Amino acid sequence: MAGIAPERLAEQWIPDDPELRSLDRFPEFLAARRHLMANALNRLLGLPDHTGQAVRQEIDEPPADEEVIAEEADAPAAARS
Repeated sequence: MAGIAPERLAEQWIPDDPELRSLDRFPEFLAARRHLMANALNRLLGLPDHTGQAVRQEIDEPPADEEVIAEEADAPAAARS
C-alpha cells in the first residue's frame, strides 16, 4: 500500500496510519476501518459521527448459535434452512 496515493486509500476507507497495515495489527486495522465506514454512513444518513462507544466483539466472527435471532415459527421450512 506504500505506493498508493493517500487519497486513493481514503476513498476505500483505509486508515491513514501505516502502522495498522501489518498482519499482526489486522484486528486494529479492521476496527479503524469500521470506524471510518460508520462515519461515512452516518454522514450520508445525516447522523452524528460514530464515537466507537458501542459494545462489539473483539474479533470478526459470526455470532454464536445462541446469539442468532430465532426465526419466525410460521416461516416456510425452505426459508428456515
